[in-house]
Amino acid sequence: MCEVSAQNFPALFPEIKGRLGAARFVALDLEFSALNPRPEHLPSIFDSPDVRYAKLRLGLEGVVPLQVGLTAFTFDSALNSYSAHSFSFHVQPAAFQGVNRCFLLQTSSLAFLKLHNFDFNKFAYGGVPFINRRQEQGLRELMGQDQLSELSASNAQEIAEIVSREGARVAAWLKRAQPGQELALADVPPDEEVRFFVQRALRARFAPLWTCVHNGELRVQCVTADEFAALDAAQPLEEALLEGLLGFARDLLLVVACFEQPLPESYSAFKRVVQALFPQVFDTRLISHKVRMAQPEAQRWNDRCLQTMFEFFQQGAARGGNAPSVVLAGAQDSPAQFHNAAWDSYCTGYAFIQLAHMNISGRYPKAKQFVSSELLAGLRPFENRINLIRCSVPCMNLAGADPDSTRPPHLVIEARKNSPLNVRQVTELLSRFGYVEVRKLRPPRTALIACDNHGNAKRILRELRHHPQYRIGPYVAWKHSPLVRPLLLGALTVSGALLLWQLLHVASPPGAPPVPA
Repeated sequence: MCEVSAQNFPALFPEIKGRLGAARFVALDLEFSALNPRPEHLPSIFDSPDVRYAKLRLGLEGVVPLQVGLTAFTFDSALNSYSAHSFSFHVQPAAFQGVNRCFLLQTSSLAFLKLHNFDFNKFAYGGVPFINRRQEQGLRELMGQDQLSELSASNAQEIAEIVSREGARVAAWLKRAQPGQELALADVPPDEEVRFFVQRALRARFAPLWTCVHNGELRVQCVTADEFAALDAAQPLEEALLEGLLGFARDLLLVVACFEQPLPESYSAFKRVVQALFPQVFDTRLISHKVRMAQPEAQRWNDRCLQTMFEFFQQGAARGGNAPSVVLAGAQDSPAQFHNAAWDSYCTGYAFIQLAHMNISGRYPKAKQFVSSELLAGLRPFENRINLIRCSVPCMNLAGADPDSTRPPHLVIEARKNSPLNVRQVTELLSRFGYVEVRKLRPPRTALIACDNHGNAKRILRELRHHPQYRIGPYVAWKHSPLVRPLLLGALTVSGALLLWQLLHVASPPGAPPVPA
């Protein structure tokens, strides 16, 4: 497992890009600064997919990833084996002129990460910076208008002091330096904004002095005017800055909101953006639930968390004799650490392979070995479908229309006496039937009930049929909806008036005065 920081990212980038390019598939996991930070945006069985997306979009405002785990899996058909290469990135929002993002750090998320030994120093001091494409465009506009100024920098005073101090060092060094010689400026802090303005000031003061960042360290090099022109044409200082700020997002477009663009308001637009970035997505949680339910009850695993599912599939009996093996590169130096994004991404990919094998192996002779394309083809019904917890539909379809709801129709509860319902009391009454949600209606003596499955809904109707305080029955829109009922009554009133006018008009004898409406 390879740890990637802001210091070693430029050196490791070619390897990371090569591993991802050669991979049969890539598994992803993230650790976030907050989860569900706004109670009003919590998931609900009442949510339709577009409502759930709107909740998630608003709820994730201010939430950023702290760590990203990527594991690239390649397949060797001769050995019936997958090789896995995992990368762990601590990441942080970049800070530069015009880019100064605030983000949420939820105390419960902080406690969870501390419990699992998350290294906040790696996030704070070694986090790979990132900006999204819209922020990149804003910086390019400032550069094109020559509006980047150290006087507007967040660390303007510190930059001026560093330029003065390091400028004196460079001036003394240049008196004896020969073309091609380098000087390391190790005291310049590894901050993109500071380094940019220090480099720009040194280049302007000591032209033709070349500056660059190598192995996480700022260096200056004595060059000729022609050499400087060639180096600057190959990589202008502004482009080097953007490459550093884009950092993790440059070729690894993982999270739309943080690394690509703000989430669109439209649910359908979001689907189009995701499909353009990730044409083929599989959700291990959704696959696990469906494949698990197809197994005999005695052979089902606990899929409530990744750890229990991973440990189940590590057992040879659970995998089956001809299941592909999975070898993690550097496993001897990578002890199991759940809720570390890199380890979790490896476990996710491992479980994905075993689920894919279990999904189709029962249809063929036990001795058959499957190539990677066959395993993926067997998972086509799950392609681009994302599991939705506590929603009106089981999953989101990124590539088309969402599936129909599998939840039972809503129920309505009404107080027998003419007094307002107490939602808390009703929820306590129904809790023995499983997970339910209760939402008030108008008038206040009625409420809407959403059940998680058909069996629970039937039990509620059957066992509370003669309850002394409440009447419970199926929800009927024309009868119970506070929106539909007034519209329907209005339509009936208008229709009745027109019908009455027509009858009176027909009944009037020829030549009689018109009947006023």
